[in-house]
Amino acid sequence: MTKVCLSKSDIKILSDLLKNVFLHIIELRGNNTLAQYVQFPKIPPYLSESMIIHLIKDGIILPEISRKLSHIGFGGSVADVLVKLLDNNNEIKVEVKATGKSAFQKFGVNDINADYLIWVHFNEFFLNKNQKTIEIFIIKDPSRYISKPDKITLSRLLSIVGSNIKIVEIQFNKIFFSGLNEESIKHNKNIRELSPIY
Repeated sequence: MTKVCLSKSDIKILSDLLKNVFLHIIELRGNNTLAQYVQFPKIPPYLSESMIIHLIKDGIILPEISRKLSHIGFGGSVADVLVKLLDNNNEIKVEVKATGKSAFQKFGVNDINADYLIWVHFNEFFLNKNQKTIEIFIIKDPSRYISKPDKITLSRLLSIVGSNIKIVEIQFNKIFFSGLNEESIKHNKNIRELSPIY
């Protein structure tokens, strides 16, 4: 069965479902000490990868790619997300990581050999109703900084990469609820770049 990218509205619905699960576990822990052994769920790759597909298509991240985009979709065993450009037959491999408050991930061979490694950091988004933003960390040619598969925290990755990273902060609920057209993206106040381009 072909894997189809979630729509923006489905991304919003799935994120709300996840919030309900997280908040339910918190409630259980407040009512029963045994609930401390109930773990929070992993953020589904289907969610974070679908988000990245939309953000690239809309030019919110990697605008240099979106301007020349021919096709973008899931990459199967090749990459999490695969991008094809109009001006050549080259494929751009994008690997996507997602974390909550722990900000801890494992990098494999595909992650290291990708053209872009994108880390979607939700922080307490699923735990705290007041958190409206998420941060997206973009690393071009991650093999320049990571030579072998490893477990790594976001803070350690930032110390390794230094200034060679792009950080974009987005207002999740506004982007993945109402949707954005090309004109609104140009004047969008729900996006904030926190760092210079690579």
